Amino acid sequence: MGNHCLLVADAAHARIYTTDAAIRELELLRELEHPLSGAYARDLVTDQEGMGWESSRDLGKEEAARFARKIAQGLEDDFEAHRFEHLLIAAPPTFLGLLRLALDERVRRTVVAEFNHDWIHTPESRLGAVVRAGMEKEAAPPA
Repeated sequence: MGNHCLLVADAAHARIYTTDAAIRELELLRELEHPLSGAYARDLVTDQEGMGWESSRDLGKEEAARFARKIAQGLEDDFEAHRFEHLLIAAPPTFLGLLRLALDERVRRTVVAEFNHDWIHTPESRLGAVVRAGMEKEAAPPA
């Protein structure tokens, strides 16, 4: 495939593809899940007196940050193995911020596009077209 990598993620799921610069064909490199990030607060904290909603909510954020670090480590390994030279990232705003914090500087320098969108549930058959449309929108001059 090409020298581009596409990460599509949210706090509980991630899919990493290799592709070419035109993003015409996607080849799934790996899929990751982290159900604790997406768990509701009541599911994360059970039978712990003194833990209010804010404390359990913080645990959910910690789990999301842990998942972002796991994804970032995998991308660093892929970069070191020369699986990509350019990285595109699509994630909801909050998780995109966690990914930015978790990425190694060398990998961060490979990022050519970021999309503040939750495309994790976009069917793979449509994902390339959605990303291409997002890139065209980003490249278009302001009206």
